[in-house]
Amino acid sequence: MTRMFGAIAALTIVTVSQADGQVTRVSGWTVRVSPAIDLWYHALAVVQLPSIQALPMDARGYAQQVTETKRAAGLYPTELDDEAKDVRESFEDHPSFEALHLIPTLFPDATPERMIEALLGAVDGEDAGSAEPDVALGIAMVAQLFRTSRERKDFRKFVELVEAEWSTFYEAYWNETNRDRHRIETDVQSAVDDLVQSSMALTLQAWRVQSGIVFVSRAVGPSGRISIGDPINPADNVVVVRLAPENAPTTAAVSLIRELCVPNLEALVQNLGIGRFDPYVAAQASGRGAVLCGARVVEDHLPEYAQRYRDVFVATAPGMDAPEFEQVFTVDPRLDARIDELVGRRRR
Repeated sequence: MTRMFGAIAALTIVTVSQADGQVTRVSGWTVRVSPAIDLWYHALAVVQLPSIQALPMDARGYAQQVTETKRAAGLYPTELDDEAKDVRESFEDHPSFEALHLIPTLFPDATPERMIEALLGAVDGEDAGSAEPDVALGIAMVAQLFRTSRERKDFRKFVELVEAEWSTFYEAYWNETNRDRHRIETDVQSAVDDLVQSSMALTLQAWRVQSGIVFVSRAVGPSGRISIGDPINPADNVVVVRLAPENAPTTAAVSLIRELCVPNLEALVQNLGIGRFDPYVAAQASGRGAVLCGARVVEDHLPEYAQRYRDVFVATAPGMDAPEFEQVFTVDPRLDARIDELVGRRRR
């Protein structure tokens, strides 16, 4: 196991509101497509960071697909392709670099150029207190995460490669593949609303994840990303889920429900002491447990989605011949019982 997973085992970041104490009360999740979000996860997929998470972090076959696109356009290899192996190896030396998976969620309103400028500024010591509100949180987090000169040097190198990837390939590629982004947002929004506006809404409100922004991205795998915001503000949560080519709206919607379970499952795993001395064991337990949690929430509140939910996640189990959902997603009996309590079920 590489050392990058020792210090930051969980992928949930608790953030602080950027709104100068102003709390905006809104209801529900807003679906968006973002070139900045997509660019970052595209770059991580190209680099292929290792992961201890229970589900794949990158979309299956994504890196190969974009490589073929670059070859066809005469653009392969880009600087990012050339440096991918070195970048990956340098990240493995720094436990803090696991947080790379959540960096763009700290810039939900930024353009790619704005996000890159802010990240480079953060590496160079820019003060978050004097930054504009749309990037202040991200600058502050980068300053906390990457403290040593070596970490900052390696992070800067990656950000510069992301910047080059945007200008030489990804900007044109993103514009071409997202011509129908309005339709994507509309279709996924409809599917998300069907779920979260059902009786499930009371459960999400109890968990304080009843609203926020959900980004859909083609580069992201079955393991999405979630940043929980200020506890008193129910509107500043950010989730990123996969935009699968098959049945995209439904896949994105049920993936959101799984991600909304993640903070609770990480807390349950920690409280039960599962994997206390082994981050891999803890990550596997919370990852599988989040899938089980989402399945039970969907079954209880919108059963017509239940089989689709199971199909979406059982398909993430490579190398198994026609696996059953229960085969793939099993957890410690103690955790299983706590999941039932979390979703308000009585033990059968």
